[in-house]
Amino acid sequence: MRERLSWLSQSRSVELIVLFCFAALIVAFGVVFTLIWDAEERASRREIASVQRVFESHKYALLNEMERYAASNAAYINIEYDFSGPWVKNRFADDMAEEFPHSGAFLLSPDDQVAFEHTTAEVSDVAPVLTNPMFQAAVAEIRTNFRELRALMPQGSGNFSGKLDQLSDIQALTIKEQVALVGSFAIVPDPGGIPISENMPYVLVTIHLLDRPHLDRILQNLSLAHLEFSPTPGDRWAEFPILGADDSVKGYLTWPPMSRSMIILLTSAPVLLLFVGLIVALATIAILRNARAQNKLKALVQKSLHDAQHDSLTGFAERKHFYERAADALDNPPSGAAALIYCDIDRFKHINDTWGHAAGDEVIKVLSSRINTRFATNRIAGRVGGDEFVILVTGYEDATEIETATRDLLSSLNQPLTIGGKPIAPQCRAGVAHFPDHGQSAKELMHAADVALRHCKTTAQRDFAVFDPAMDDGLIENRELRSDLQTAAQDGQLELYYQPILRNPDATPTGVEALLRWNHPTRGLVPPDRFLPLAEASGLMPDIGKWVVQNAIKDAAEWPMAFGVSINVNSSQLLHPEFAQDVENALATHGLPAEKLTVEITESQILDRIEDTQTVQQTLNNLGVRFALDDFGTGYSSLSYLHLFEFHSLKIDKSFLVGHNFTDNTKGLLTTMINIGQVLSMSVVVEGVETEAQRAFLRHSGCDFLQGFLFARPLPLSDLLAAYGQSDMATPRVSVTPE
Repeated sequence: MRERLSWLSQSRSVELIVLFCFAALIVAFGVVFTLIWDAEERASRREIASVQRVFESHKYALLNEMERYAASNAAYINIEYDFSGPWVKNRFADDMAEEFPHSGAFLLSPDDQVAFEHTTAEVSDVAPVLTNPMFQAAVAEIRTNFRELRALMPQGSGNFSGKLDQLSDIQALTIKEQVALVGSFAIVPDPGGIPISENMPYVLVTIHLLDRPHLDRILQNLSLAHLEFSPTPGDRWAEFPILGADDSVKGYLTWPPMSRSMIILLTSAPVLLLFVGLIVALATIAILRNARAQNKLKALVQKSLHDAQHDSLTGFAERKHFYERAADALDNPPSGAAALIYCDIDRFKHINDTWGHAAGDEVIKVLSSRINTRFATNRIAGRVGGDEFVILVTGYEDATEIETATRDLLSSLNQPLTIGGKPIAPQCRAGVAHFPDHGQSAKELMHAADVALRHCKTTAQRDFAVFDPAMDDGLIENRELRSDLQTAAQDGQLELYYQPILRNPDATPTGVEALLRWNHPTRGLVPPDRFLPLAEASGLMPDIGKWVVQNAIKDAAEWPMAFGVSINVNSSQLLHPEFAQDVENALATHGLPAEKLTVEITESQILDRIEDTQTVQQTLNNLGVRFALDDFGTGYSSLSYLHLFEFHSLKIDKSFLVGHNFTDNTKGLLTTMINIGQVLSMSVVVEGVETEAQRAFLRHSGCDFLQGFLFARPLPLSDLLAAYGQSDMATPRVSVTPE
């Protein structure tokens, strides 16, 4: 009995223990279930927040892409002032469609008529967009903002002072039972410098259906396995509602949640009653999986945040993140000297257009690597534009050391590189702003460095400029000069001067080089190195170059001297589709023999679209026009190019004769270059001869033709005729470039 009681007692004790354990397991399961449920909810909220953040960023990224095409001086001129259908088609149906994927686009005129339309098979008709009240309200608000902003502009200003985000809108609309993001952007000038019309602006509209390809582009910035659009809420899927401008739900972005622990637990619940141990194991596994999922999600969120804050090509900070990091660094004044360096790649668009965007991306990667090599520590680097870098450097001894480092950086950046077997010679410039002299915040330093950079570019400096408050006045002057330059040719302000090229040693004139001068009505004679960079940056060089061709050929055809004329041509003019025909027409119109015209191009231009350059040169060579390679010895081109191009003469740059450069080593180099030209049966002209000692050396070196102040400065046509118009009448006729 006692044994039975003892056994019963033990059995009851075991039962109590089992019941206690079972109850404990149930309680534990409940606790675990609650914790996992809460974790699942928090994970779901984080996923939804991440999708919402990426979706909103994607919308503004679309507007940023539209800004490149809508906020443009060229677009404003070709649409607002003189509507050019071919230009609009090329701009929005070809270029924009290739570089900026969308389902449809159209241009809305001020009277709400469709001035241009480009649609794909997915969007066959833009009428549903035009008639949508939300879209109409957005366009009306853009125009209202434009009218208010324009009213705030000073009288006579040629620069639109509004904020572009007030002139754009993007919203979700339903189009024939499909949902699309519809972006609207007013056509306005940027950077400005042109008159602003009194009319309401045209509005560029792009349509982006939320189809599979578009969702895949959004999915690239998320850590989800799949993303779908659904007109209704998903079943057991996470979802994010897409709202229209009136807060109505247009549909849902749905995706399978990353964490599935709750489903596993619910499926395994019946098994818990039969296999307690298995349930404990499954619960443990579920907890561990949930923890791993949370850690993975946290890591992915951190990666997404990092990717959103940094440029994908270079790893440099994006503009906003750069400002944040730079502000943190400047809040605690750094030890030693500090400065912000603003770098820009000249004619980067030309590299993209010539070699392709893949080559342009490789150029960006190589240059960013060079920046990292030069500034490995004590720096914050950012990419704030397609071809713009900013670097906040600290820890230097003084400002001079920073400027030396900047010069070394530019020397490295400007080294030629080869991408896919194609030679590319980048040309970078920089503006430097010192802390705290030129600004005490990141934005102030950025502005000052940007001003210095623009000053550097407009004054044709080759390396960099340090900010000076007077540069702000210089920018205003540059804008005024650019505006005046647009009408300089029509107003008779441009004039050609001519500098003789003489035979060595008897100083017989054998040709002249045409040099452009600008007689400004109030500023007087504006130096070429002052206005030519402005003309190039403003896209005026083809028109000005055409004026030079016409007038130089006309003068040469009419003067009594036997010699002809040479003209300098830059890349934008040489590769203009009408250049060769313009030259041929001018020669025919004025009756100048083609062999009396020489076209001078520089070494650096040879690297620009080699095949196109050869085609233009061959066309003109067939007419009899001669070509000279100008500024020889200062570029990056290989001697092999002298065989690829039919040059008749070689012009050695005057920098080899300047003061301290005229050393024994330089003399040896000059002799070698002269010999190269002669070996290749080219006439050799040395520019910049100013002393008898230089002339004597060049005579001894075998150079046949000289040009420089020792013989004559550039002369207006009247002085050229007075000096050579009589004495040269009996001179035998020779070609412009001596043979």
